[in-house]
Amino acid sequence: MMAPPIHRNINLDSRTQPCCIDIPMASNVESSSLLSPGPHSNGLNQLPPAAIGSFQEVRSLFLHQFASSRKHRKTELSLFSLQQKEGESLKDYLQRFNTTALEVPSATQEVKASAFAQGLVDGDFFKSLAKKPATKFDVLLAQAAKYINMEDAQASKREGPGEKQKENKDENPSKKPKMNFKDKRPA
Repeated sequence: MMAPPIHRNINLDSRTQPCCIDIPMASNVESSSLLSPGPHSNGLNQLPPAAIGSFQEVRSLFLHQFASSRKHRKTELSLFSLQQKEGESLKDYLQRFNTTALEVPSATQEVKASAFAQGLVDGDFFKSLAKKPATKFDVLLAQAAKYINMEDAQASKREGPGEKQKENKDENPSKKPKMNFKDKRPA
């Protein structure tokens, strides 16, 4: 459901008569809140009569008011700002990096590889890349997969075999214990 539009008289051109424009509002914002001061106010009610002389002024005021709520496109700099957190696994960092990289379609393989390597903490994989840098992101991913497998193997070794079996029992609660029906007799 659309909220009622707000009407404003403006002169589109000095040679024409003033006209009325309708500014439709989204259904999730009450029109009364737009006319009163508050977080959803767009300031249209705060303008003095005949304050807007052209469509360019309306456009400028509108863009100025709502520019901060626009979702900005991420750039290659977004990739370089990502850092692996202390204690974060390589797998988790790679997932976080890939999520951001998908939002930067202009990033080349080389840029992704450089940004990913720059964000790594000082660990085995970082040392490996320092010795033999990967210039393409695909090559870096193949190398990272080996280190992720190593991290997983080390983690499962730390857990021990008893904890792994207990974890598997907890993960599969749908298996019910077998019942012995020898003692059950029909009534």
